[in-house]
Amino acid sequence: MTRPNPSEIYLLPGALDATAVSPEPCIDARAIIRSARRRAFLQDLVDVSLLTAIDIAFITWKSARLPFFTREDTLAILLLLHVVIFGYILLVRKMPALRARFIASSWRPEERQHLRCIR
Repeated sequence: MTRPNPSEIYLLPGALDATAVSPEPCIDARAIIRSARRRAFLQDLVDVSLLTAIDIAFITWKSARLPFFTREDTLAILLLLHVVIFGYILLVRKMPALRARFIASSWRPEERQHLRCIR
């Protein structure tokens, strides 16, 4: 058994040269991606709206506080909650793109170009 030629390593089994016809996609994921982005935007909007409603309640009602905490401690906890939720929103939205770039770093240049076209 002989070793394959390095130029043939990227070819699928049965493909003789790189000019072979690429497989056709069987589904179009654009609509699915669009609806997932819409759903994620709606979820983020609800999260930020809830935070805004809590802020309005704490700002307008001066005696609002958590039990066993002073008003200043309650506002500090509220600020920390804001930072955590906004950090979570950013992390959840950017992590898939960063992971895709990391995985694509091992791809051939043509495959990387395809990833740029998808965005």
